[in-house]
Amino acid sequence: MKITIVGAGAMGSLFGALLAQCGQDVLLVDKRCDHVQAINENGLIITHPDSSETVVKVKAATDTAHTGHTDLLLLFVKSYDTEQALQSCLHMVAADTVVLTLQNGLGNIEKISRIVGADKVIAGTTSYGCYALGPGHIAVSNVGEVTIGEIGGTISSRTQKLAEVFITAGIDIQLSDHIESIIWTKLAVNVGINAITAITALRNGQLLAQSDTKQLMALAIHELVQIAQQKNIKFLADPMELAFKVAQATSSNKSSMRQDIERGTRTEIDSINGAVVDEGLKLGVATPVNQVLTLLIKTLENKVEKH
Repeated sequence: MKITIVGAGAMGSLFGALLAQCGQDVLLVDKRCDHVQAINENGLIITHPDSSETVVKVKAATDTAHTGHTDLLLLFVKSYDTEQALQSCLHMVAADTVVLTLQNGLGNIEKISRIVGADKVIAGTTSYGCYALGPGHIAVSNVGEVTIGEIGGTISSRTQKLAEVFITAGIDIQLSDHIESIIWTKLAVNVGINAITAITALRNGQLLAQSDTKQLMALAIHELVQIAQQKNIKFLADPMELAFKVAQATSSNKSSMRQDIERGTRTEIDSINGAVVDEGLKLGVATPVNQVLTLLIKTLENKVEKH
């Protein structure tokens, strides 16, 4: 299968390496020249949770201008880059191309569907944890799983085919006929952890050490739960208990949003806590906690350091 992964950050690079190792024709696409150059010259270096290292040969490029049709277009770009990234890859989308999003937050499915058509889109989530150590070098913090499904709420022959490819690559994958619930369940975890850790500079597990931060997590998630009830969306687990469980399981991790703030790069706040605010406005559900978290993150994003 010809697979193009757009957004070769830590997660995209990891999935590309796993798929390339099992014989798939993989191209990693990322706008960072140093990362692409390092992968092409030295291979992708993966540091595993046990500190062992693997070097995987995989193709990488900064654009897709000279690339033909692809069977699978796998999107790992930040949510705010979805439309631009997909527009740059339209020449690769053939009649039978599948576009799979494993991105965080809300809104990606709608953006992709508007550009390529909903019939081409498969959505999912992943619980893998990884982060970048440098150009061409990533570290895996925890081995998780992937869940995918048709956005119409079915399990199809093409999702089954994708699952077979992922299984061959050693990726634990589940098929779901209620992918919206899967996405909202993961959203609850992100709503409860990401912004708060980014604002407080706490690691995930440190959120649980104080009753104040646990209460803040619960308040933010409660607003999401109220919206989900209005939209008749079911969670697969108690969202607050799940957020606490994930924070504990990833206790030493820095959330991706905290890493973005520390690097001085844009966050995905608009598709996470900001999306809760937007949904609340549409439905008449008050979301003061998520609104404050969103505004604080935007303040940090726009902060000008004074020397």
